[in-house]
Amino acid sequence: AEDRDWFPDFAGRGDWRETLLDAWANHRDESFIHQYLSPALIRKWRLFVLADGADEPHYQVASIHNERGYRKIRSALAHSYEIGAKRPDIEVV
Repeated sequence: AEDRDWFPDFAGRGDWRETLLDAWANHRDESFIHQYLSPALIRKWRLFVLADGADEPHYQVASIHNERGYRKIRSALAHSYEIGAKRPDIEVV
């Protein structure tokens, strides 16, 4: 039921091969995570987000695997796989 709430376009439709082919053809790593990482997997893998402030001596748990944290966890994990996020952004004006 939870997967159907989060993924109404494909959860419970019975055509898993079509969904899998679409995922392989149309999603890179980060977009795949945004599209398909479910709350059930976030809980199963016990994912969470740590905040690391440069001026703070300790880490802070910013998001946990609960209703409010699912989207933040998915976004943070997806962002870590974005190729453009790791490149320096240099502009000459």
